Amino acid sequence: MTTLLETAFKKVSELSEEEQNGYAKMLIDEIEAEARWHNAFESSSDILEEMANEALNDYRDNRTTPIKVEQL
Repeated sequence: MTTLLETAFKKVSELSEEEQNGYAKMLIDEIEAEARWHNAFESSSDILEEMANEALNDYRDNRTTPIKVEQL
């Protein structure tokens, strides 16, 4: 465990049980969300590569239109 994480846990341990549970839930939710995000990208890497290649081919073949900042 890193020193920073130990420091965070020490500070949280000084809070009420309810606050500790709140921080624990936030941390667990973040770790699970990160895992879902990673899995989503890992399982779609072929699709993303195909889309990127298609976009590059469209650009090379002049089938793209520049976006002006005012349009955003």
